[in-house]
Order: sequence, then C-alpha cells, then structure tokens
Amino acid sequence: MPRIRLTAYDPLALVYDQREATFALGAGFDPRRDEIEMIVTPGATGGPSPAPVASIVTPADRPRISGAVDAVPYARLRAPDGPAICLDRIEIDGRAVGYASSRPLVPGLGYADLTGDDVPGAPAHADRAGSCTAHDLPGFASDALVATGAGLRRADSLREGDMVLTHDNGLQPVRWILHHRMPAGTPATGPGPAPLQLAASAVSAGRPEQPLIVSGSLRIQIREPMAELLFGEPQVFAQASRLADGGGIAALPAGTSGTVVQLLFDAHELVQANGLWVESLWLGEPTLNALPPMARVIAQQIARGLSDRPCLAHLDLAPEEILCLYPQRQRQRETRASVT
Repeated sequence: MPRIRLTAYDPLALVYDQREATFALGAGFDPRRDEIEMIVTPGATGGPSPAPVASIVTPADRPRISGAVDAVPYARLRAPDGPAICLDRIEIDGRAVGYASSRPLVPGLGYADLTGDDVPGAPAHADRAGSCTAHDLPGFASDALVATGAGLRRADSLREGDMVLTHDNGLQPVRWILHHRMPAGTPATGPGPAPLQLAASAVSAGRPEQPLIVSGSLRIQIREPMAELLFGEPQVFAQASRLADGGGIAALPAGTSGTVVQLLFDAHELVQANGLWVESLWLGEPTLNALPPMARVIAQQIARGLSDRPCLAHLDLAPEEILCLYPQRQRQRETRASVT
C-alpha cells in the first residue's frame, strides 16, 4: 500500500472572522511552523482493509503522534471568484491535529464560509457537511472482470500499481482503489441513481460479454453504426441510469447488496469491465463531495488537479438522444403506456 504525505494547517493558524463570515490563515502565518506534515498509509477506504493510519513528521518540534487517522467534514469555503473548497478536520486516534483543505489556502486571503452554520469562533464544529454517498460514484461490482496487463482479473483483486488496460493510453498503473459497500435497500433509498444490472449484450452486440452490475452514475461507451449517422461521432457515452428503460438494463431488486469498486488513474480513463468500456473514477468537485471524508482527503493528496474529464470529450447522450439510438426502447415505453 503506498504511503501518502498529507499536509494540514495547525488549528491555531486558521482564524474565523465572525463579522465577515470568512476563514483565513492568520497574520504571521509561517508554513515552516504552521503546516503539519504527516505520513498516511491508507487502507482500502470503505472496504474490508484496516483503517488508514498516520504519523506526524513535521514540524520538528511537534509531538510525534501516530495512530488511526480520520477526517471530519468541517466547512465549505470559497475564495473570491474561485471554486468551492472543502475543509476537513484531521484527527489521529480521535484527537484533532489540523485542518486539510481541498485546495491550498493563500495567506492573507479571506475565504467565505458557504456552510451556512453559525460559527462562534475558532474551528470547533464536528459535522458541517452533507451526507456521503460514495456508492453513487462511477464504479462497478467487485466481481467484474477487468482487462489488465496480466489478463482478466476480478476488480476486487486489483491493487495500487497494477497495470490496467485503458482505451486511450494503453496500460496504466492504478493510483488508488476505493471499495464501497452498496447497502441493501440502495435501489429504493439511495439519494443518487440506483445501481443497475446490465444483461449480456445489453449495450451492443457482445457488450458487456456477461452480466455486469454498475452504479447508476457510471458513464458507458457506446459504439454503434447508428451513433455516427445520428450524431456524427463513432463513439458516444451515456450514463447508465439513462439506459435503464428496457433492453436488458434494469435497477437491482430492492435489498440487493454488494461491493462497488472505483479505480483512480493519473488521468480520467476508460477501462474494460466484462468487455464493456466504462469510465474510471473522476475527481471533479461532485465526486470529491460524495466521497467519505478521509477518502476525499487521500484522493486529493494522491491526484491533485485531476479534475478534467478528457475521456468524455465525446458526446454524452441525453435521454431523448438515447431513444433515437435505441428506437426499440421508445416502442417498449409506448407499449407500457398503452397497457396502463
């Protein structure tokens, strides 16, 4: 398991201005004194592996605390004309040791508090962010067969550093793997698109080669002769949930449980799962907001700046465009409407 260097701000370095409702690094901020570096050994966050552990290594005069590390959502900030920033409190064995931000904070600049809570002073609140829904992130079932440099392998057997076949860049090393338990009842109660069961050849002939369970938010490559005729592109993409209208793609029965696997690479990639090209984990703001707190902090440290989505530069189909590509779905919809 790779070790990650995590940087956090000393709790005393972060100042809250109650009148302006802004956070800032205080006057006299000195990174040599006020930035805390720790080495984190991540577990398979959300999976069966042990929880991440961390050890503080700098500043030199800081007590060498080691133990189980966790992140507690604290605040959402915004710089003037800037993107939203997640601020998490880092705890080792339950003790607050610092605050990590999804983007570096600029000393002397005030960051507006978007959280909406009344902050009485220095950082103290424990739960200032929304619920985490990692099972809604793009991913596929742990038993999916992924094409790798060593042949087909089950997704749950992959490890960081394994070489996986990508559509555009050949074999690429896996940077990080997120295992997340899909709880029973997710199709009925989950806040995002329901997980789906894709039958063999549900997307196109031989794709997937065998049944595949995916998260509803996963985007899937479609290569059909009609795609180029209709849209001027030989390959297009569709979110799995938009395909769930007959044709061998349907929501899982209520009560179904399992493990969803998400793979992170140096870039947003397409990988083969059961012979179907699907997207890898993408670290845009919606994805980061959905990750469990410690998983988000680790992901940000592993792959800062991977917010582009180049493999989806091709057309991403809207629901009505999918009906044009798969006219049988429209006929099935009309048949159901006439019956009811």
